[in-house]
This record gives sequence, C-alpha cells and structure tokens, in this order.
Amino acid sequence: MTRRGLFSIDGFETREEQDDEHLQGITEILGPLPQHLLALWPNRADFVTDSGELLPDVVEEGIGEPLDELIDLYCPESMRGEELDKRREREEFLSLLRGMLKVRPEERKSAAELLKSEWLNRA
Repeated sequence: MTRRGLFSIDGFETREEQDDEHLQGITEILGPLPQHLLALWPNRADFVTDSGELLPDVVEEGIGEPLDELIDLYCPESMRGEELDKRREREEFLSLLRGMLKVRPEERKSAAELLKSEWLNRA
C-alpha cells in the first residue's frame, strides 16, 4: 500500500532515544497515551504535558502526523478530493483504522466487528 511504517524509529543510538521517539510518534498519530502508560515514560516531561498532549515545540519539530493527515498524504486517488463519495469513503476508511489502532487493547474492535465496517462492505 504505502510502503511506509506507521511508527518509524531508526537512526537513534540508544534504546531510550528509540523509546522516546516511538512514544512521541504514537502520541502524534493516535493522540495522548493513557495516564498509566504516561507514568511509565521516564522522559515524558520533555515531550508531553501532564495530560499527555504534545508540547508545542515537539509538535513543531514533529516526526509524524495525526492519522487523518497521514491518510490525506497516502490514500489512493479514489479517496482524494472533495466529492461527497470520496469524502465518505475516506471517513469510512479512517473509522476502520481508528477501530484497530487503539493503545488499550480492550478498546480495539474485534475482527468480527471490523469485518462489518462500512469501508470493507462497500459494494
């Protein structure tokens, strides 16, 4: 499809730098981490607020984009444009991805639920 990893972490010398970059990328793409995970991130104060929002300078120097912006950049031509049908397909696809990409496993949709998605059932 896009031949691009969702969370790219390479070029860092230490495991700690890789972990920071990975957690920053997850936050940029999926939004704030749950508090119990934030508490486990030793360097979180360099990247996020107490509520898990990215700090302004981190956003400015960001390594990734929010999920909807990634879709805008890498979606197929059939989903590009402002026509109602293209916008609807894009939103259906985003809904499918959002159902899968949850930090908390219990919030992810099951395979059976995903198979019922509007995007997968387009005729």
